[in-house]
Amino acid sequence: MSRSTLRRHIFQHRSHLRTISVIFFLLLPLALYGTVGTWCLSVNFVVSYVVIGVEQVATECEMPFEHNGNSLALGRLCDTVRANVFEILERSRNETKVLSLTAPRPVWHGLCEDELS
Repeated sequence: MSRSTLRRHIFQHRSHLRTISVIFFLLLPLALYGTVGTWCLSVNFVVSYVVIGVEQVATECEMPFEHNGNSLALGRLCDTVRANVFEILERSRNETKVLSLTAPRPVWHGLCEDELS
């Protein structure tokens, strides 16, 4: 799926979700009036605020790799991973040199030769 197609689908999803949310928030006081009475507008405000906040967080999470204030710092993360990998490779290269110079002969070395002769 191309990037423009993905953006179009996200926009369509977002606009549909917001339309349904507006209809829900307009009809919610009618449903709440029987249970909470005159507090229905206050309850509607609180519910609307929470749902719109969750929707806004979801919108920000849809595209985590964009270049805005809430995006992931991938450049810095990649630099850290690259530095760590090079450090691990350098350590393993140094340890290999030390092991090859000081490694004792294995216990089984030469046993097969003695048994064969």
